[in-house]
Amino acid sequence: MKLKAPPIQWLPVFEAAARLLSFKKAAEELCVSPPAVSQQIKVLEDYLGVTLFDRGGRQLRLSQAGEFYYQSTSDIIKRHAKGYRDLERKYCNPILQISAPIFIAQE
Repeated sequence: MKLKAPPIQWLPVFEAAARLLSFKKAAEELCVSPPAVSQQIKVLEDYLGVTLFDRGGRQLRLSQAGEFYYQSTSDIIKRHAKGYRDLERKYCNPILQISAPIFIAQE
């Protein structure tokens, strides 16, 4: 294995393919071609030095290393999405909420 973690832009491709267990469905979700997903996964596997998917048979499955790595990448993707939503809610679309008794609000 390398001393440095793989580039962060590789994670969404792996996470989608692992979650959906399909390069084709991951490609549709990411708006890229299935060969692009396959190539990205191959590059990631080469970089890590492990096989992430068992490609035998008709069904794509995660290898043991793939299952382990999916847990990490899934958590990273979820935390990133939550951080974005929190940032957007706090700084991009601030909402001023005012409470008042009904008789004052009607005036």
